[in-house]
Amino acid sequence: MPTIAIDESTHKEAKKLSKTHDLDLGELVHHCIMYFKKTGINPSEAENESPYKAIKELDKHIGQIVAFIRTQEQEKLNPLLERLLIMSRQLDGTIKKLPTIERFNEVTKSVNDYAASSTVNHQKAVDLLKAEHKKINDENKAERDKLNTTISNLTNVINNLQAGQKEINNTIEAKLKASAWNKFTS
Repeated sequence: MPTIAIDESTHKEAKKLSKTHDLDLGELVHHCIMYFKKTGINPSEAENESPYKAIKELDKHIGQIVAFIRTQEQEKLNPLLERLLIMSRQLDGTIKKLPTIERFNEVTKSVNDYAASSTVNHQKAVDLLKAEHKKINDENKAERDKLNTTISNLTNVINNLQAGQKEINNTIEAKLKASAWNKFTS
């Protein structure tokens, strides 16, 4: 059975952890190795961040972007709705005036004036929404680029860690074989 050379304080900590998690020392070491292998985390680097924490941070940024978009939609659409309600009230008032030709002409002129005003306001609102949409798309693209860069960096780190781990495993296997061969030939 292979053994691992560790100092006494590390051995005590390993015993505490194995007792806490109801595992024997061999199981604890096995699960630790599998965890580091799966996550690609190098426990010797103090600056290492949890992937879970990174995902939560990205999720927070995405939530902020979505909240911003919703706020912009509400700020731009509510004025249009209010204008529609005003127009509806005005039309209700003008319907009462329709029986006479003077009132009909007055209503027609008011509707034409309002339509012209609404068209201008609508075009301004559309232009503003397009500008906001472009701004949001640019911000989203920048965020996506950052995320892609981060993911690429994390992938490179994981690949490097896996390569390093493979080299360590090969070195350990070579030393174990050499040790076994020395024992066998002795």
